[in-house]
Amino acid sequence: MGIESQLKQLKIEELLTMLKHDDAEVRRKAVHSLEKMETSAFTLEIMERLLGLVADKDRFVRFDVVLALARLNETPLFPVLLERLLSLTRDKRKVVRATAASVFAECTDAAATPEVTARLWELTTDEDKNVRAEAITALRQTKALSSSPETIARLLMLTNDEDRWVGAVAVEAVTDFGHVAATPSLVERMFALLSDSQESLRWTAARAFGKLATVVATPGVIERLVALTTDTGRGVRHAAAMALGELGQQAAAPEVIGGLLNLLTDKNPDVRSHAVEALQRMGNVTAFPIARERLWGLMENKSKAIRFMAARLLREMDEVGSVSARLQEFWKPYIGISTVILLDSFNEEYCSIGDLAEEELRLLAAKQRP
Repeated sequence: MGIESQLKQLKIEELLTMLKHDDAEVRRKAVHSLEKMETSAFTLEIMERLLGLVADKDRFVRFDVVLALARLNETPLFPVLLERLLSLTRDKRKVVRATAASVFAECTDAAATPEVTARLWELTTDEDKNVRAEAITALRQTKALSSSPETIARLLMLTNDEDRWVGAVAVEAVTDFGHVAATPSLVERMFALLSDSQESLRWTAARAFGKLATVVATPGVIERLVALTTDTGRGVRHAAAMALGELGQQAAAPEVIGGLLNLLTDKNPDVRSHAVEALQRMGNVTAFPIARERLWGLMENKSKAIRFMAARLLREMDEVGSVSARLQEFWKPYIGISTVILLDSFNEEYCSIGDLAEEELRLLAAKQRP
């Protein structure tokens, strides 16, 4: 064994020792380091030591263990891992069963063997809610679900789980199949989740409606999605904007456009971005007086990013190309500037170039003109 190999072995032995440390942060760092190793360095001993942490009392350690074990799907040890995980799904400890299911999920379709799939279906009726939720997620992530009537029927039953979160996970899984799964009972369940007290469930329901938008877009659903554009949860507002965008011109009404226009001043750049995309999908929203008025009002906003979005929408939605002199003046500094520079200049949250002054933009434009 060469010097380099000896050093690597010493490093691995040190990490394996750290896995036994009383401090959870030390254990987590060790697991994280093992996860980042070359897959060729994984051994049966490392796998077993990681499996010994699936019941760790620290959830962050367990999370990193899941990621580390999932990397074994690139190694000859993977069949052995699947067998060990299948065994662990029958462990008396619920945390072990749940973590084992999580590893299957991270392994994606590599874990979609008949034995694993059958066991995951069994776990969807486990006594523990976390195990049930992880099992449904694993079935979805491993792409083990078919669009057969039997599969959809089983998932629809799971949407009525006594635990709301498990039911929501099942909703996400079944809506992957699109319109074939859009039964009245599912839509009713999704609609109820839109008003749930838990932010994560409202987010899940909004995402689900986005996938089935054109099939289940009743006035009541649209009204509720518009209401979610003012939700306290950033993710919920984001999902609501995406769902409304999926509806396109079908949802182009003053109240919908008003809700999306409000999101143009949202604190989160992703929410603002999806609000812009949703408005673009609705056609010429400037045909609505409320939209024209609000967009021109946003041209006076203190934020350059918001002014830019408003100007962009006004420019794109000008049907006859007769952009007003005011708008032409706004765009003059940006003529010839690349998309990358514009994005860097106006994305205030992730700005790499900085908030360029007007004169700097003019100079950049001059340099890039042919």
